[in-house]
Amino acid sequence: MRNNYCTKSFIKFLSLACLCICNVLTAQAQKTVTLYGKITNPIADSIGVVFNNERVTYNPKMYSAKVNTDGSFTLVFPVVDNFTMLQMIHGEQGTELTVAPGSDLEVSLNAKNFDSSLHYSGKGAAEANFCALHELQKGAMLDFDRVGQSFCIEAPADFEKSLDSLLQTELAFLNKNKKGLNTEFVKHWEAYYRYSAYSIMLIYPRFHEMQRKRDVTVKDVPQESYTVVNDVPEKFDDKLLSLSTYQTYLQRLYYTKLDAAGIKNEKDNPALRYRKSDSTLKLLYTKMPPKSAEYTAAIYLYHMPKTYSAEEADKELQLFKTHFPESEFMPLVEKAVATVKKINEGSQELDFTINTIDGKTMKLSDLKGKVVLIDFWASWCVPCIAEMKYAAKLEEAYKNKDVVFLNVSTDEDEATWKSAIAKHKIEGMNMRDQSVSKLYGVSTVPAYFLIDKEGKFTAMNSLRPSDGDKLRAIIDSLLK
Repeated sequence: MRNNYCTKSFIKFLSLACLCICNVLTAQAQKTVTLYGKITNPIADSIGVVFNNERVTYNPKMYSAKVNTDGSFTLVFPVVDNFTMLQMIHGEQGTELTVAPGSDLEVSLNAKNFDSSLHYSGKGAAEANFCALHELQKGAMLDFDRVGQSFCIEAPADFEKSLDSLLQTELAFLNKNKKGLNTEFVKHWEAYYRYSAYSIMLIYPRFHEMQRKRDVTVKDVPQESYTVVNDVPEKFDDKLLSLSTYQTYLQRLYYTKLDAAGIKNEKDNPALRYRKSDSTLKLLYTKMPPKSAEYTAAIYLYHMPKTYSAEEADKELQLFKTHFPESEFMPLVEKAVATVKKINEGSQELDFTINTIDGKTMKLSDLKGKVVLIDFWASWCVPCIAEMKYAAKLEEAYKNKDVVFLNVSTDEDEATWKSAIAKHKIEGMNMRDQSVSKLYGVSTVPAYFLIDKEGKFTAMNSLRPSDGDKLRAIIDSLLK
């Protein structure tokens, strides 16, 4: 259970942690879940659930029902997967819940004692009450990831011991309280934590350096940190694709394994620029089972706009079509390829209206004749904020020159956006518009685009302000 729990904050947190609760609407027939009951001392006039209906994209759905004057309610919503992990929210309080198709749960709840009063009865009650007990005694499932990541400050061997101890504690809780639970639910719950541990091991090298140096912009990772990565098994199961932690594991596995092998994308060498990307796709095509490979390739290609040239994108699209000609993800991959072509080096900028924080309105095209660095960011994005100090140095270096720094926030809340600008002293031209990030195919922040004086995209190779001299050299060449 979580008090003072705001739905928007919950959604943003999942997006930041990249551990979204994922389901996919496939050709399977949707089935429903029913939650009904009575809330004593209600603190809001509605109750709702939130979970994600997509795998590749993040598009959370919320279903809600009115809480009547006597506290009664009935909420019916569709699910697809055998187990759907969601948040049930009432006012600013919420709890985690895992449901199966056909679950019919009567909810008993006193909102003044949310944690201790929550109880379920009916079909699926054993699993639901286990979820409530876990959050009451152990905390939220996402806490495992937070605590596990905190161990990354430790040396490799100590880190693995600490993480394994954390995992064994969770498995012991499951073993102690699994009586009466559905066997498949037990497997599902155990897999959640095992793959969460694997995923944390895969980020250890970079997170260790970030925590050790207290700098999220670290570029180089000592090879000895990758000993942890080599201990992560290649363990696949298409039946686990509804698990967010399994998805995260799939996304990170081979990309990080190649890092451990010393294979990287070479930004400054066109002949080698895509070697790690290509190798990652080849590995997953040949080693993962079909559905896991299809998902991982799709999400990898969906995020390709800042990685591939138009030619490379076309090549990867054709390869994806060869492996998965009937893929449900094909429209998303094709859209990503189309975006690559629009933002490729030499392509004309994608024009949009700029509404600045100080009330000025203009078009991006009105800035023709100047070099424009577009920074897509958000107030909740730690790496975005970390880059701002480097951006400030960059702006100072090009003060009174034909360079414009345009910061495009993807924040939903205007007050939060303005507060972040004031707190972090973000200079340049500031605007807030989520539609622009969609136009530019931005699926993660921070993301940067450099446009020349002719209003055309340049080859930046995903450089950031913290890349310093490399980025300055490109900007200098554009000013000549």
